[in-house]
Amino acid sequence: MTTLLHKPRVILSLPHTGQLTLVDARLALVSWLLAKKGGGTLVVRLEECAAGLAQRLQQELQWLGLPADEGPGLGGEFGPYCQAERKGLYARYLDKLLLEQSAFRCFCVPQWAQAAHSVPFHCTAECFRLSEQRVEELIKKGSRFFVRLKGHAGEIIIGDLLRGPLALRAEEVGDVVLAAPNGNPSAPFRAAVDDALMMITHAVRDESALLSTLSQILICRALELEPPQVVHLPPVRPAAVHWAAAEQPQPTVERLRGEGYFPSTILSFLARLAGLGVDDLCLRTASELLPHFRVENLSKYEAVLDLHVLREESQRQLRLLSTEELHNALRPYLVRLGFAENDSRLPQLVNLYRDWAFSVGDLALKLSIFADHGVPVMDKAAVQYLARESSQKVLWSLVRQMRSLRHLDDQVFSRLMAAVRQETGLMGRDLWTPVRLALTGQQEGPPLPQVVALMGRERCQELLERSLG
Repeated sequence: MTTLLHKPRVILSLPHTGQLTLVDARLALVSWLLAKKGGGTLVVRLEECAAGLAQRLQQELQWLGLPADEGPGLGGEFGPYCQAERKGLYARYLDKLLLEQSAFRCFCVPQWAQAAHSVPFHCTAECFRLSEQRVEELIKKGSRFFVRLKGHAGEIIIGDLLRGPLALRAEEVGDVVLAAPNGNPSAPFRAAVDDALMMITHAVRDESALLSTLSQILICRALELEPPQVVHLPPVRPAAVHWAAAEQPQPTVERLRGEGYFPSTILSFLARLAGLGVDDLCLRTASELLPHFRVENLSKYEAVLDLHVLREESQRQLRLLSTEELHNALRPYLVRLGFAENDSRLPQLVNLYRDWAFSVGDLALKLSIFADHGVPVMDKAAVQYLARESSQKVLWSLVRQMRSLRHLDDQVFSRLMAAVRQETGLMGRDLWTPVRLALTGQQEGPPLPQVVALMGRERCQELLERSLG
C-alpha cells in the first residue's frame, strides 16, 4: 500500500451517454499523461454501465492509445467502478452525515426540478432546525425532501495544479445537495466518497466543474476525507464557422474513427487543444508526449475546437503514409464500396485523389464514384448549381458530342471541352464546374481529364445524363 500512495491514481469520470466527445478525449489525454508520467494508474469510473456502455468507452480509449488500468470491465481492487452499483456505500455515508447533524433534510422548496440545479441555494426555512419528531411527521405525510449539507461560509482555497491556489467563497454553492428526493446521491457526493475509497490522488476536470469541486471539498471536510489534487482545464468553445453549438452535437471519437481518421491524428489535435506545444511533432502514440509533459505547462486559456485544424492535421498524416500503408487502411472501405480486389485502376485512383482527401474515409467516399453503380453524393448547393440554365447548356452540349465517341481518354476529353466552350460561349468555372459536379459531386478535385480517363466513356455519359433536366 505504501508504494500505491507514492504513485498517482488519476480518476477519469466519463459521460453516461457512451459518446466520447473531443472535449472528453482531451480530459482523457491529460489524465493518462498525468498518471503515466508518475508511473501511476488511470482509473475510469462511470455513472451507469448499461447496454455495453463501459465496453464501448474502453474500446475508444484503447483505440486512441489511452487505455485505462482500472474500471468497468477491467477490474481492480477498488470496484465496483460503476456508481449505480455503489448505492449502499453512499447510503452509509449519508446516514453518517445525518446522524452527526452535518446534513439535514430540506422540505422547503416546492419546485423540485428547479431546486435540484439551483446554485447557490440556501434553505431559508431553516429546515436544519426541525426536530426529529417533526421530520418523521413530514416524511410520513409524503413530503418530499433533498438531503443537503449544512451551509458553510468563508473563503475556501482550491489548490489547482495548473492555475495555482484559487480562492472561492463557500457561499457560492450554498447548502450543497447530497441526495435528491428520489434518494439518488448527487454527483459531488458520489465523487467525494468514491475518490476517497478508491484512493484517488488526482482528478482532471473542465473549468465548468469548479463549483462542483468546491462542493466536493466541503463534503470531504464533513466526512473527514482527503480530496484529490485537481487540474481544471480551460473551456473549449466551437469555432462558429463550423457549426452552431446549439444545433449540432460535438464530434465524437467514434464518429471520427468511422470517418477514417487515424488515432495519431486525433491525439495530435487533442495535444494542441490542451496546449501541449506539439506543432512540430508528428505523433504516433501518446507516450511520445511523456518526456515533455508537465501540468503547469498546459494552456490556461480558452481553446477553440476548430475542425479545419483537425482536417489539416489529418491531411498531413495521410500524405506521410506509404502507398502500402494507405492501401491497407483503405481496403475495408473499398470492400464495402464494392471494388474488386483486382481492379487495375486502384493504384492510379489512390495516387490521383490522396492529396484531395482529409481522411481515409473521405478518400474512400471520393473513390466511390468509380465503384460499380457508384453515384456522386451532392449537397443542396450542388443540385441547385446543376439546375442553372448555363450548367444545363454545358451538360447537353457535352452529352451530344460524347454519344458518337467510341473511346474517351484525357486528350479526347480536353478536345470535347474545347468544342463545348466554342458552342456555349462559356469559360472557366462556368464551363468546368457543372461537368465536375455531375461526375464527382465535388466542386474541386484532381484534373478532370485524368478523372474522366479512369472513369470511362459509358460511366461518364451515364452520370452526365443523370444531371440533365
